[in-house]
Amino acid sequence: MSGEFLKADLGGLHILAELYNRFWADPGSRTAVELAREIRLCEQRYGLSPVDRRRLQWSITRGDQAVDRTRARRKAAALDRAASKDPRDLLGLVK
Repeated sequence: MSGEFLKADLGGLHILAELYNRFWADPGSRTAVELAREIRLCEQRYGLSPVDRRRLQWSITRGDQAVDRTRARRKAAALDRAASKDPRDLLGLVK
């Protein structure tokens, strides 16, 4: 799954880690139910269960094939960004 994440996802993943930390620091607290709900939503967003990966249409391949496909996809994305003449294209806006 880490091959599917972008640098833009890191902030959300850090928030998820903090939510887990708060939940397990006091799982019997009043806010534990609220934290559990938010954790569940974040997990869905980042495809952290088989059902969520299926919903996001992610498939997990194993070994060298997965690494090669990820590298090729990232290289193609970098070339697309480099070929862009309009600096706004780097923001990934839908045209």
